[in-house]
Amino acid sequence: MGEVERATYDVVVIGAGPSGMASAVEAAAGGLRVALLDQFARVGGSYWRHNPEHLDDLAAVPLHHDWATFRRLRTRLQTVDVRTEHTVWALERRELGFRVRALRGEVERAAVVLDATSVVVATGTHDRVEPFEGWTLPGVLGAGGAQALLKGSLVAPGDRVALGGTGPLLLVVADGLLRSGVDVVAVAESGHPTKYGLHPTAWSGLASRSREAAAYVATLAQHRVPYLAGWGIRAAHGTDRVDGVTLATRRGRTKSYDVDALLVSHGFTPQLELLLALEPETRVDGDGSVVVIVDDQQRTSVPGLLATGEVTGVGGASLAILEGYAAGRALTDRPVDPAVLRRISVHRRFARTMHAVHVARGDWVRDLPDHELVCRCEEVTAGEVRTACRDLGVDDVRGAKLMTRAGMGLCQGRMCGRAVTDLVAETSRREPDVADSVRAGARLPATPVPLSVLATEDLTGDAT
Repeated sequence: MGEVERATYDVVVIGAGPSGMASAVEAAAGGLRVALLDQFARVGGSYWRHNPEHLDDLAAVPLHHDWATFRRLRTRLQTVDVRTEHTVWALERRELGFRVRALRGEVERAAVVLDATSVVVATGTHDRVEPFEGWTLPGVLGAGGAQALLKGSLVAPGDRVALGGTGPLLLVVADGLLRSGVDVVAVAESGHPTKYGLHPTAWSGLASRSREAAAYVATLAQHRVPYLAGWGIRAAHGTDRVDGVTLATRRGRTKSYDVDALLVSHGFTPQLELLLALEPETRVDGDGSVVVIVDDQQRTSVPGLLATGEVTGVGGASLAILEGYAAGRALTDRPVDPAVLRRISVHRRFARTMHAVHVARGDWVRDLPDHELVCRCEEVTAGEVRTACRDLGVDDVRGAKLMTRAGMGLCQGRMCGRAVTDLVAETSRREPDVADSVRAGARLPATPVPLSVLATEDLTGDAT
């Protein structure tokens, strides 16, 4: 067993996406010793996901937004200890700060322990997908995953693609696919974007977002792609892989398309595993996600623990960068520009409206057949969860986990946690509360850890 690498910093920032980068550069600018950790090989996160280095010059179509901001932040990281390919699996409170436990390298998987006075968690989100008939067929992907494939490897998910679900990500991904030459047959948005008209102040002060949205709509119009508001995914069809999709309205109208890929997104689920281990105060956001409560300096209820970006509420990269700036300034006791705080408020106002407009359809639970999987890792069907609720008295996600193993597989409930929670609530007639959702998201270790690492470390104190 190898030696455990140890180091001490003033601040450790977990997550090198837009918010984490902004936090790190501002904290370092204030004279603090800062480490920035990320599991990817290069900084930028999912928003600024890079092509592999050998493909950098091959992208014929620019697929990244606001690349100039990324370059400015990357340049300012020169005084930060940037640790890429570091996967954090535990965050612990210590007497004088925090201990961050990580694995270095995808192959080496060497143990790393970092101590810090303060920690900033900027771990972002992953796609939220509501199960539907055929959702486990090969060729059915999360829209965010397909975007990562396109950005990170210049590989399209298919030649003839449909997108469905709800939220602005559908337009973003469709735009990138169309500009890359992919045939997008339809975009099905289960919400009704015309409802933005009920919130006339939502776009106030966000001219760039208005222009961006208009550009996406123009791209769809240019390629004559139908944008179906009020339509959801009824079922994906195929034998060995997806070859068709049926879309439907709540009133029963249907449309079918031949496809070789179906991209799905019903919003996002914040990645809170590390934060929940320290039990900060949480709340349920407008999209139903559990998020961490922070003040105007991004401080949580746990002294020394800050959170920025989507873990405080899904609101987009621009908001995440501003929050990162505020956190970095707060760590060095420098005042945050009041204009930045006003911009954060503007973006938060838009986020609340976005959640109100793009509400995931609740009727998927009733439409999901008993034979369809809800937890892919453990191959638990919707019928098995329903039976546990009806016959065994299960009325929360923990009970479902114990009785059916739903959420006990490799992903540890990251993909199915929200779906299982909704399915249990519908079947048991008991609405989930914040505690249920926190239990569904809390897990330690946060990621799988080799037994050799656990054997090397004494998790209650120093390494053995």
